[in-house]
Amino acid sequence: MLPNTSINQTELLSRVQPQSVESPPSQQLPLGYFNCLPVEVIEGIAKKLTLPNVISLKQVCRLTNRSITDNIIDKAKTRYIQNITPEEIDRDVYMDNYAYTSYINDVGSWQTRGTPQPGMTEYSTECKDIDKVFSYQEGENDGDSWIMFGELKDGSVFHFSGSCDYTGFDCEGGGMMIVAPNWEDLFNHTIDVDLSNFVDNMYEDNLTELAKKLLFEEGNLRSSLINMFQK
Repeated sequence: MLPNTSINQTELLSRVQPQSVESPPSQQLPLGYFNCLPVEVIEGIAKKLTLPNVISLKQVCRLTNRSITDNIIDKAKTRYIQNITPEEIDRDVYMDNYAYTSYINDVGSWQTRGTPQPGMTEYSTECKDIDKVFSYQEGENDGDSWIMFGELKDGSVFHFSGSCDYTGFDCEGGGMMIVAPNWEDLFNHTIDVDLSNFVDNMYEDNLTELAKKLLFEEGNLRSSLINMFQK
């Protein structure tokens, strides 16, 4: 490991060896290639690169390792997260799931709540038609809860969760539907464990393991998700 390269940084990617060692002859950089560049130039290059490339550059040689500071790495992480565009989960995955169907048909014990609004009011909507889902956890009787985060046809956003015993919702089951006017409002009224569940169950091709790791590393997962959904 190069001096001053943290374990945390090397875990972000597979170790990238210096190009002079691993690259094909046609792509190799000569030894000492970066030695002629001022630190300021290396820093300027690093500030323009994507996170994987920043990490790769940092590992090229001791000069780049010293030049690329934790602050540059942190800013690259932020750019990486900000460039994530949430993708919808296919409707076939969540439509007609047992829990939401039971909720729609009022089978079981359900509560519908709106997030608090100015003037001591609670957000409300009569709409129950799902337009998009961005996070979905499949449930099972007497097992994991069914959990969804998404948007309704009227533009409201929601957090739905439901569970039942082995006999089903018509015997012992129910849950909660929380609605809000927008994602920022919903995330601000969602507890940390549910925010973590949201990320864990986003579209599997949407978030790489690196992206998930960075989101959980962030000092405030809530603000990262708000920024992601404000695009």
